[in-house]
Amino acid sequence: MQNRYDDYTTDLLARTAKPYATQQIEQAWFQDMYDGVDHTLALKIECLLKFKLDYNAGHYKDFSIELPGSATDYAMDARVPDPLILDGEISPQVLYINNLPPTLSRRAIEEHVQSTTKSVEHVSLSRPTLPDMYRICWLVLRGDANSTEIRAQLDGTVLNAEKAGAFSLKVAHYRKPALSSKPKVLWAQLKEDTLTTEHYAHVTSLLELFEPKFDGDGLWSQIQALDVDPRRRLDLSVEYLRAVHAFDYWDLKQYDSSLDLESHAPRYTRSQDDIPSDDKAFEDWQTIFQKKLRIILKPTEYLQALRVKSEQDLVAEIISSKVKAEDELRFRCQVRDCTKLFMDIPFVKKHIEKRHGDWVSQVTAEAQLFIRYLLDPHKVLPYREHHEPRARRQSSPGRRRRSPQGQRNGYNGPRGGRGDYRGPAMQNYRDLDRPAEELPELDY
Repeated sequence: MQNRYDDYTTDLLARTAKPYATQQIEQAWFQDMYDGVDHTLALKIECLLKFKLDYNAGHYKDFSIELPGSATDYAMDARVPDPLILDGEISPQVLYINNLPPTLSRRAIEEHVQSTTKSVEHVSLSRPTLPDMYRICWLVLRGDANSTEIRAQLDGTVLNAEKAGAFSLKVAHYRKPALSSKPKVLWAQLKEDTLTTEHYAHVTSLLELFEPKFDGDGLWSQIQALDVDPRRRLDLSVEYLRAVHAFDYWDLKQYDSSLDLESHAPRYTRSQDDIPSDDKAFEDWQTIFQKKLRIILKPTEYLQALRVKSEQDLVAEIISSKVKAEDELRFRCQVRDCTKLFMDIPFVKKHIEKRHGDWVSQVTAEAQLFIRYLLDPHKVLPYREHHEPRARRQSSPGRRRRSPQGQRNGYNGPRGGRGDYRGPAMQNYRDLDRPAEELPELDY
C-alpha cells in the first residue's frame, strides 16, 4: 500500500509541477530562487570568517546542545517548530522590509537601495509564503553605518519596477527572534550510535557539496579531525552547516542567509534522559528525511523517478515542437514570426540554433529553472484554498428563524436525488384566484 501511495504522489507531482512552474516562471520570486546563483555568498563568507574567529578563540571548545532536565519539560516534536516571536533585541546593523510582492526582483531591490544609500552591504530575501507569495527582505549595513539614518532615508521611498509597478518601502529595525521558552528536542532515538554515525555521514556528504564555494577555506577539515565524542562532533558539524551555510540539517532546508534561517527555524537540542519518543512519529519523520536527502544528494535518480527528461532533452523537445511539416519535402520554422522553409528537419533545427540563438538561450534557461524547482525539497506546490463547510447550528424552537414562503427551512437548492428540479412552488392566498394555466403538450 505504501509503495502504491508513493507512486501516486510521484505521478501527481510530475503532472502538477510543470503547469505550475510554467505559470510562475516569469515571476521574480521564481527566477530569484532557481537561477542557480548564490546571491548571498559574500555574506556567507563573512559568517565563515566570524565562525573561524570564534572557533580559534575557543568558543566552541565545550560546544554542546544537551539540555538539563527531562525531555518532558520541553517540546518533543522536532518536525513543526513553534512560531517565533520577534521580540528580541534590536540588531543594530540590520534593517527589515516586510511583504514584498512576488513580482519584485532581488536586482530591483538592490539597485533601488544602492541608488538611495551606499551603506547597505548585503540584501537577503526569504522564501515566499502562501497564498500571496510575499517575501521578507533583510538589509545588512556596513559596520560604520548609522541604522537610524539609513532607515529614515529608505522608509517611504517608492521603488518603480517594470513588472511590480510602484511599491512603497516600509523599513523597520530588525529584531532578533526570541526563541520559544520550550526548546525543540531531537528525537531520543537519534542518540543511538548507529544513527549518529549515519547522520554524520550525511552531514559529510552535504558539506562536500557546499564547501567548494569557499575554495577550501572552510573549517570542515579541522572539525573532522576532532577527537571528541561522535555525538558532539555531529552537533558541531550541524552547527557549522547552520552558522556558515544557512542550512537547517534536521529539516534539510536551505535558507538565503543566517538572518532568514534564525527567523524561521529554531535551534534543536538534546535531552539528557533516555525516554524514547513516539516510534510511529519518528518513523514518519525518518521517511520524510530520507526522501529529502535523496533529492539533494542523488538528483539524477530523483528526476528519473519522476520521469522528467534531462535539460538537453527538454530543450530538444521544445525545438522540435517549432518545426512544422508542410509535406514530405518541406519543413517550416515556427519560432516567433519566422516562416522559412527547409527540405529536412535537421536543417530547420540548425537554422533555429544559429538564427534564433536568443530564443534557444531563453528556452534553456527556463528548462534549468524548471529542473532546479523540481530538485527543491521544500518547493512551493500549487495552492488550493479549501473552505470548511458551514456547520448548521441547532437553535431552540423559540429562537428558530422562520423561512420565507417557498423555501424549505432556509434551503432553496435542488431537492435530493431530483437534479435541478425544485418541485412545484408553494402557493399563497394571492394565487388562489389566478386562472389555471394550460400545460403545453410535450412531444418526446
